[in-house]
Amino acid sequence: TLDEYVIGKGTASFCACVEAKTKAWANMQGATANKFGIYFGKTKSDPTMQYRFTQKFGKTKNEAFDGVKEALLNLVTAGKSKSFNEIDETPLSQMFKAKILSLYLPELYLNVCSSDHLEQIALEMGIPEQQFVSEYQHLLVDKKLANKITKDWSNPKFMSFLYAKFIRGDL
Repeated sequence: TLDEYVIGKGTASFCACVEAKTKAWANMQGATANKFGIYFGKTKSDPTMQYRFTQKFGKTKNEAFDGVKEALLNLVTAGKSKSFNEIDETPLSQMFKAKILSLYLPELYLNVCSSDHLEQIALEMGIPEQQFVSEYQHLLVDKKLANKITKDWSNPKFMSFLYAKFIRGDL
């Protein structure tokens, strides 16, 4: 249901679980709740607590919720078939898409949510420049599995190593 999905109601909703309860898996906090397509809350200019949604998903809260649900289902279907063009064209935010793919299909997609970080890490790992961000997310799992040292690592362990080595530079 809508209330089981949205963040902002103070309940253990789908979005609250994806963002906060799985933070150790991949951090996507910091961006506004718009990243979920629809949420319950206020804005800087309007302190009224109400359903808020991005117009690309619909003109009413129910249309928007239906649009978000359809986009999520399409994302997981495209993810399973490694249809990188379809994944990247899904109207959900990049961070949300990447986290969903890594949670639902961890054998195919690494738990890195930032498109800039995915590209930077992939290029540093010798992956040629790709057309699709989601392809980097997939090819990094392939790199992990192809290496005799990292093949048995969990995705969070591998992601932490990659961030230390290529993003923070403290390795």
